[in-house]
Amino acid sequence: MPIAVLFAGDFVCLDYRNTNNEEPQVCVWNHEESSDLDPVTYLTSNSFEEFLKLLQE
Repeated sequence: MPIAVLFAGDFVCLDYRNTNNEEPQVCVWNHEESSDLDPVTYLTSNSFEEFLKLLQE
């Protein structure tokens, strides 16, 4: 689920794919490398709380 747009058109997303409906990971979805059914994502943090701590640094 996208939560922010980055300057180049990529999205910061909450990634629920591997969490069993628990807290999502935070990733960046790369729009240039992704295709319709094959998203390319890069892990940013293992939780939203961890992501917020990264923003404070």
